[in-house]
Amino acid sequence: MTKHMSKTRKLLGSLFRIRSWIDLDRIRTISTSLFTGAIKLFTPPKHTPVADEKLPPAEQVEDFKRVASQYHLDNKALNKTAFSLLYWSYCMILFAVLLMALFIYYLIAGSFKACLLTFIGVGLAVILAFRYHFFYYQVKQRKLGCTVKEWFQVGLLGRK
Repeated sequence: MTKHMSKTRKLLGSLFRIRSWIDLDRIRTISTSLFTGAIKLFTPPKHTPVADEKLPPAEQVEDFKRVASQYHLDNKALNKTAFSLLYWSYCMILFAVLLMALFIYYLIAGSFKACLLTFIGVGLAVILAFRYHFFYYQVKQRKLGCTVKEWFQVGLLGRK
């Protein structure tokens, strides 16, 4: 009777290969790579002298001048870049406002999936507006390594 069971099990095992149907090996590989990626995402980087040490403002200006001379940028090119960054920042803010109006329309119409997608678009537009304005502030101040707090206090609110 045991031979009959093993033949039946072998037959059923060859027909119903659940392990290969769900591709268990690939799922295991993907899940381990996602897990290691998440660990790398949430662990702080090791100490690097350039990124972790806060330079005094005079050295930040010198560092900006060194980088500008390394890439052969003059004041005219920097001013043009600053203007284009400010322009794109304003364009992204306008786009975010238009998407917010569309979000309100979809909210009133009751299309909640469209609301979610539009709200994600609003978030992306605001993120890009922040990014471009932050770059504009760094180019305008001619200094690298500005903090978000400094950008908010001086660049947005106008305090000194």
